[in-house]
Amino acid sequence: MRFKTKIIFIYSIVLVFSTSIIALIGLYSINMSVNNEIKRFEKNELARIKNGLENYVNIAFENLNSNYQRAQNKDYLQSQYGHRLVNIIDLAHSTIKAELDSIKSNIHTESQAKEISINAIKKMRYDNGTGYIWINDMGKPIPKMIMHPTVPSLDGKVLDNPKFNCALGKKQNLFQAFVEVCEQNGEGFVDYLWPKPTQNGLTKDQPKLSYVRRIKEWNWVIGTGIYVDDAIKDAMEVSKHEIDKMRYNHGVGYFWINDMGKPIPKMIMHPTIPALNGKRLDDKKFNCAQGVGKNLFQAFVEVCEKDKSGFVDYLWPKPSKNGLTAKQPKLSFVKLYEPWQWVVGTGVYIDDIKNDVQQKRKDLTKQLKKLSTLYFIIVASIVLVAILFVSIMISQSVVKPINLIINQLQHICKRIVDASGNIRSHNIDLNQDSEAHISKIEKSIGTIEEMHQKTEQSAKFANDANLRMHETEKVIKDSNDSMDELTSSMQKISATSEETQKIIKTIDEIAFQTNLLALNAAVEAARAGEAGAGFAVVADEVRSLAMRAAEAARNTGNLIEGSVNEINNGSEIVVRTNEKFSIVAESITNTVGLIDKITGSSKEQTHDINQFLDNIREISNDVQNNKNRIGQSISLSEDLTDLADELSGVVIEMVSFTKKASDS
Repeated sequence: MRFKTKIIFIYSIVLVFSTSIIALIGLYSINMSVNNEIKRFEKNELARIKNGLENYVNIAFENLNSNYQRAQNKDYLQSQYGHRLVNIIDLAHSTIKAELDSIKSNIHTESQAKEISINAIKKMRYDNGTGYIWINDMGKPIPKMIMHPTVPSLDGKVLDNPKFNCALGKKQNLFQAFVEVCEQNGEGFVDYLWPKPTQNGLTKDQPKLSYVRRIKEWNWVIGTGIYVDDAIKDAMEVSKHEIDKMRYNHGVGYFWINDMGKPIPKMIMHPTIPALNGKRLDDKKFNCAQGVGKNLFQAFVEVCEKDKSGFVDYLWPKPSKNGLTAKQPKLSFVKLYEPWQWVVGTGVYIDDIKNDVQQKRKDLTKQLKKLSTLYFIIVASIVLVAILFVSIMISQSVVKPINLIINQLQHICKRIVDASGNIRSHNIDLNQDSEAHISKIEKSIGTIEEMHQKTEQSAKFANDANLRMHETEKVIKDSNDSMDELTSSMQKISATSEETQKIIKTIDEIAFQTNLLALNAAVEAARAGEAGAGFAVVADEVRSLAMRAAEAARNTGNLIEGSVNEINNGSEIVVRTNEKFSIVAESITNTVGLIDKITGSSKEQTHDINQFLDNIREISNDVQNNKNRIGQSISLSEDLTDLADELSGVVIEMVSFTKKASDS
């Protein structure tokens, strides 16, 4: 076989093999894309169904919440139940009116009429005995209970127990609220908390709405109320009825409600199987959830306990035109309505998703087959064209390009040998320079370390000076505070001395008045003759004592005035001294600030020198590493020279082979 033919044959095999691998990779990639598309389609379909279920349940959920909120709304309760309460109070009021008429007709006394009315109202009951009427007075500030049919221990007592602070949502006394409503309008509604009577006694406080009316003739308040939980029960019944009628998806989709009972919940409402309502869902046919035969409604409860809502998958017979089919995969979304502990749910069969996925897979597989056939035709055409083109090119020129390549290889070998020699010489010079750099860097490191030690010592001295100045600043501050206290004390002494001067002046005035009185007494004694002789002696002594007291007061005043002047002078000196101390303190504070800055600068300088020293050490390490690499480079350049010699031998053999091929 000729050399040209060999080359064409080898090239064709390589080209076919490479193209086949590329084709297989392309087909594998397309197949993976198809599988990913199917998975994405299935995931999107499931997400769409889940989102739809969640939206449907949220609609039913809002219906429950709306009814629950409305059942607690005061205005709604008044409009819904207020007329009943008014009618009941009308009945009690008619009894009282009859007794008021009997008083006017002198049939009964007022006390008899009241007793008859109380006994009659006490026996009135409605709503299976849970509804009743009470009577309290209009007393201030807190009324008294006249009659309470379910808590008779309250009768006759002032209703000031803190437990009655439960009205109008602001913890106002309940019976005060009744009185205020009756004073304003004569009647009205009040919401509050109150125990509810049951067959087993009274319950805990329950929300309640009451209607009260004033009986002006006896100053009574009669009232009755409805417990809000009764309204909530009505709301629950309304909600069950409304959700029972709710449908979606052309009437196929519906909602059910079960409770949170343990171990097995009960059905509260099922629109298509009403026989389940009120029954415990422990039938074995419900053991079909989550692929492990778990009770379906237990699974609903567990999901709601954990996350308040969620999805549960299970198997369930599917209704069709011909009746129920075998069990099919189904997905339900359930959500807990916490106020009533109801689990609201709905579900759809998801076997249609699998059918859609299978159909999608068939369509994509069919497209893949068509694409694969077209792909192989295109690849085969490209291979044939490439082989034909290469054959023509090789037929036109084979040896000439090879000779050209050989010449280029010979030239390259020569250049490699020359370059490797130059690299070795350059690396030797670079190695010597590196050794010189390392020596200089080591000297620089020694100098910098010495400078670093001196800088650290300077920083230490600056820090010591800083500490001393801070101590001095504290001493000056304490001295300044002491001077302030001294100044304050001098001012207080000065003020006290001035007050003392006022007192002495007062004493002087009293002595002057005493002297006048003594003089008058002496005149009167002289008029009395011998009878007033003894009194004249006493008056003279008093006058003498008053004069001495006045003299002593004047002397004391002069001394105190001198002391005040000295104190004022001392105060001025203290103030000036305090001002000087303030100037000294300010100067020391400024000096401390400067020393702080010097200390900070010294620390920063020490830190910068440390960083610089670390950088120099890193440079030294880098230079040492470069030296090692240069040694390796010298060794590699020698190996490169050896390889160039070997390549020259290979080129010589190729020249010989090419000559033989040309001859053939």
